Amino acid sequence: MAVGTTWTVAVTWPLYLTLAAGAHVFLMVFSPEYAAEGQSTTIVLALTMLLATAVGPADVVLLMAGRSGLSLGNNLAALVVNMVLNVVLIPMFGVPGAAAARAAALGTRNVLPLLQIRRILGISPTGAGLWRSIAYAVFCFGMLPWCVQAALGTSVAALALGVALGAAGYAVLLWTGRERLSLTAFKALLRRRGAGRSPAAPSTPAERTVPPMDERTPAPPDRTVPDLIPPGHLPPDLTGPPDRTLPDRRR
Repeated sequence: MAVGTTWTVAVTWPLYLTLAAGAHVFLMVFSPEYAAEGQSTTIVLALTMLLATAVGPADVVLLMAGRSGLSLGNNLAALVVNMVLNVVLIPMFGVPGAAAARAAALGTRNVLPLLQIRRILGISPTGAGLWRSIAYAVFCFGMLPWCVQAALGTSVAALALGVALGAAGYAVLLWTGRERLSLTAFKALLRRRGAGRSPAAPSTPAERTVPPMDERTPAPPDRTVPDLIPPGHLPPDLTGPPDRTLPDRRR
């Protein structure tokens, strides 16, 4: 879980931090008045999503552990927090109050499962790689674009320059810290999946060894007639050589 949360933060935090750092520039697409009124709301919601992604899939782990009742209770608690704070904050602050209520509801929905899986299952999404990924993203896409806009003014060009510098530095930091961020495991996972989808090698027929012809030709059967009369038991007239004298026909 800690490795998956680290990867999630490494991918999503640059987007949300860029949105928070350039909220005014992005909202200027609609109108200057809209940008002035919605900047704080956008920043609050973007920062809330940072918390939601840093927690990881805590609610999913809770459901997989068979604690669906706790998951239902957490969602009901988030609903109650959202409704109560909307009633209280919207009349006082307007749209920023609604954003704060939404942020509190999202925080409740994510923090409660995190505490529960840590207490019941002993699982935590935090780790050295997670904090390193958070630090890289905050520096490259939070502080750097904000400093560039503070120096050059709030404009599309200044935001683009800050994000470009941050992206370059972020890529270098990810590459140098790929072992501690477990990015090498992600590469091995992609290789394993690619190997599993590769076509199977054609099967070759089994090699058969043909014996020589003399081994394959069966030996002729033994047709020798056995000697029925044992040696030494022949009559005396049969023991000598046969008489080949022709008989006298004149008689």
